[in-house]
Amino acid sequence: MRSFAHSAHHGTVKEITYAGARFVTGDLIANALLDLVEKLGTATATMTVEIPAFDGDRQSARLVDFVIGPSSEIVAAPIDSEHDEIVDDSVVDRLHQLAHSVQLAHPVAADPDEQFDSLDLPGTD
Repeated sequence: MRSFAHSAHHGTVKEITYAGARFVTGDLIANALLDLVEKLGTATATMTVEIPAFDGDRQSARLVDFVIGPSSEIVAAPIDSEHDEIVDDSVVDRLHQLAHSVQLAHPVAADPDEQFDSLDLPGTD
C-alpha cells in the first residue's frame, strides 16, 4: 500500500462529499480537484483521477478514484481534524497539469455557430 506524507499540521483539512460518500484530504489536494472539475465543466469532458484520502473511518489514507466531469457534484468543506493533513505534491501537480491541459484544449470558435465534435484530452474516456 502506498504511503502518503502528512504535515505536522493538525486542524483544518477538507471533507469532500461525492456520490453520497465522504472523504477527508489535504486542502491543496481538494482545491486542485475542484479546479479540475470546474475546467472539465467548461470543456464538457470527463476523466477519472486518483487522490489520497481518509475514508469514513479515518484510520488510514488510501487512494480513491473519482470520475469527474461537467455533471460532478462535489462539495469540499473545511473541517477540524485530529489527523495530520495529507500532503502529496505529485497529486497536486498532476491535477493542476490536467486542469491546464483541459483549459488549453477547450476550443473557442471564431464563429459562435461553429460546432466542435470532440476534444482530445489526456486521461479522458
